Amino acid sequence: MREPRKRWRHLPVRRWLRLPVRLLHLPVRLLHLPVRLHLLPVYAFSALVATDPAGAAEGSEDLFVTRAAPVAAISSAEEMPAGSAASESLAAGAPGAPLRELWSRKLGRAIKVPPLLVSRRLFVVNTEGRLHCLRVDDGQKLWSRNLKDPVEATLAHTRTPGKEGQIHAAVAGRKPRLEAFDATTGKLRWRTRLGGLAEQVQGGEDHVWVLLRNGELTCLRTRDGSAVWSRQLESWGPAGFCRLDSLLVLVAREDSVIALEAATGAPRWQRSHPGRYASPPVPQGDGILLLTTDGLLLTVDAARGEAVAREQRDAPQFAMPLAGGGRVTTVTGGGLVESGGALEFWKRPLRQAVTASPAEYLDLVLVGTGRGRLVALDPSSGDSLWTHQANGGFRVAPLADGDRLILATDRGRVSVQQRTPPLHHTSDGGPR
Repeated sequence: MREPRKRWRHLPVRRWLRLPVRLLHLPVRLLHLPVRLHLLPVYAFSALVATDPAGAAEGSEDLFVTRAAPVAAISSAEEMPAGSAASESLAAGAPGAPLRELWSRKLGRAIKVPPLLVSRRLFVVNTEGRLHCLRVDDGQKLWSRNLKDPVEATLAHTRTPGKEGQIHAAVAGRKPRLEAFDATTGKLRWRTRLGGLAEQVQGGEDHVWVLLRNGELTCLRTRDGSAVWSRQLESWGPAGFCRLDSLLVLVAREDSVIALEAATGAPRWQRSHPGRYASPPVPQGDGILLLTTDGLLLTVDAARGEAVAREQRDAPQFAMPLAGGGRVTTVTGGGLVESGGALEFWKRPLRQAVTASPAEYLDLVLVGTGRGRLVALDPSSGDSLWTHQANGGFRVAPLADGDRLILATDRGRVSVQQRTPPLHHTSDGGPR
């Protein structure tokens, strides 16, 4: 009789075979760690330690509609040195937020692309590549599409006369592409292949512009996605672009700024402004704002490209500046908020890592930290008026909708808060 095969003899061999495979996986996981944290530049320039809860909360979608009282106060002096001026100031002058939550919805994984608000519809995409259209008044989902690959560039909207227009999403992955969806129904209108990963997408009435990370800028027709013109900027590491009337102003990561005709792609001017840039230019009146990572804030004349004003801010700077009300507000990766205009200048340390840009809400300046703290500051003095603790950190800036505030966190949750007492709203949902 044949003796049964003893499987236990092969177990040590299998274990030894698994070991090299696990060792090969270790460098890959280490390389993925900075990408998941998205705070590696902050660690390099500051002594802060921040955790990333991006993948901590995944689960089924849920919708909570609340009619509760204003959000309770939290300790604003928490995680600050005891007895410091900043902690005493925040503890004394930062009560609970005068907000009440209208609705909240879990949309899967982290949200790292700014939501887009168009005609009372909120468009949100998460890191797993799911594009959602929500009704902003009650959070009801109108439609959803699985893009099957993540979206890393901004969403764009193009409006057709008489119609709601299209939503454009630059999908990453092995086959980068730009997809256009009907804003009302979510139906795919067209898709076109891209020559690389997209850095930024911006739409107009008849055209949409796509900037790739390899320096290629393309103008497409919104009707069918066909190319109008394309321009390759050699040795160009783009930080982004902005549209100012008939011009597209692009900034490289190193030194160069160039202006192109939006309709034809023809060059208007090119200048060298020394510095390293991590954020797109920001329109301000007839000019644009440029902010280097070292904190140099430049005001550039859009017609000629010449710098007309210079101002030194603290460093490091990775977020877009906020321009409005005759002043410019910036926030460093370490959480130092600076704001100044013609007559006054103030600083406010938040003592937490910040990767999202500041935002304007009613007559306040809002800054969201990587640990989910939303701080409202007085734009004239920098005093902290109130704080709100969100369920997850902020990778994108809050979005103001009248007296309502749209929050999206890196735990995949979107919520709409309303000021108390609320403002009266018109039939189209806007305040009056």
